[in-house]
Amino acid sequence: MRVKLPLLRTRYDVRPVRAPILRYGVAVLSVILALIPAFLLSNVVESRLLVFAVAIMISAWYGGWKPGLAATSFALTVSAYFALTGERSAADQHRALLDLGLFVFVAALICWFNYALRTAQEGLQRSERNFRSLVTNAPYGICRCDARGILRDANPALMTVLGYESAAELIGINLANLHPDSQQWFTLADYLRSLQPFQALHAEWQRKDGTPVVMRLSGRAIEGERNATCFELFAEDVTEQRALEAQLRRRGKLAGHELDGHRLLHAVDAFGPVDDSHAALADPLQQPEAADDVPGERLLSLWCA
Repeated sequence: MRVKLPLLRTRYDVRPVRAPILRYGVAVLSVILALIPAFLLSNVVESRLLVFAVAIMISAWYGGWKPGLAATSFALTVSAYFALTGERSAADQHRALLDLGLFVFVAALICWFNYALRTAQEGLQRSERNFRSLVTNAPYGICRCDARGILRDANPALMTVLGYESAAELIGINLANLHPDSQQWFTLADYLRSLQPFQALHAEWQRKDGTPVVMRLSGRAIEGERNATCFELFAEDVTEQRALEAQLRRRGKLAGHELDGHRLLHAVDAFGPVDDSHAALADPLQQPEAADDVPGERLLSLWCA
């Protein structure tokens, strides 16, 4: 039995957790706070640029690459004001320009690294959401158990099939308690113990209300936390399918019996009625022995046809 669930979205976009006003506000605030030591270190270019680099790093980490670039432009403007204004020699100006160029390069690297990190995190979150949605909305039961057969996780489809209202009721139950027939549990345990994937294993499970349900199981061994061996099981309710197959087999047997009866009637009709007048006049002692076998052989040939 397949559980009808809502359709999945084809794409899940991970939106920024923080509002834009907060992201840009942190960028502006970090640069303003960096101005305090910048005024104190106005004659030390390297120290001033280092303070602004820390402000850009915080802005890019908190808000992303766009607030990082905004902080970079603000810091570059302030640094250029301190580095290029006033009476300076040509060598000092060239050195200041080189320092500013290096600052822009380092700031761009900081923004790019933060952008790559944030993109990877968003991709991981998107992949996790898609995988969780795939398992949660699957029409078949999916569960995970440990080496002792105790359920550790289950999707809503399995809870619906077994009649449980929440995952907390199902988690912690041993798979052996779901098998009314202990021999079927031993068969499943042998498959799990072998650590080999298996498919199309039929077993009868027991619902929460005690009614039986026929499940078609497939599973495989996986590596869980702390290198512990766990098992993933995929269960499909085939109770209705099994009932239909049994009904078709009963109908097939009845149809076979009816066909045998029709064949017998056809054979009798083909043999024809017995003439009693001729049978009374004929002397059975004078008839050849092979004559008695002709009708029987004919009837047998028609029956086997």
